[in-house]
Amino acid sequence: MLDAWISSNYILFLEITVHWISEDWQLKEILIDFCKLSGSHSGENLHEFFIQCCDNMRILTKVYFYIIIVIIIVLIILYSFILLYEI
Repeated sequence: MLDAWISSNYILFLEITVHWISEDWQLKEILIDFCKLSGSHSGENLHEFFIQCCDNMRILTKVYFYIIIVIIIVLIILYSFILLYEI
């Protein structure tokens, strides 16, 4: 999850957290990075900082891998829905 916000003294920050459900069904989360932003809160700027943070931590390829897995799962669900309801 990305969370961008402005401090009381007008400094921009980006927080990157990961959320998951444990084997015993407990919701877990961990802070991955917390960095100072420059520029606006635009989607393009947040994307650039997110990519930069992930690349600095050497986890960018893992992030891309999980994004691809999620896209594949969504496509399978959509395809199953189409077949089930003959759309």
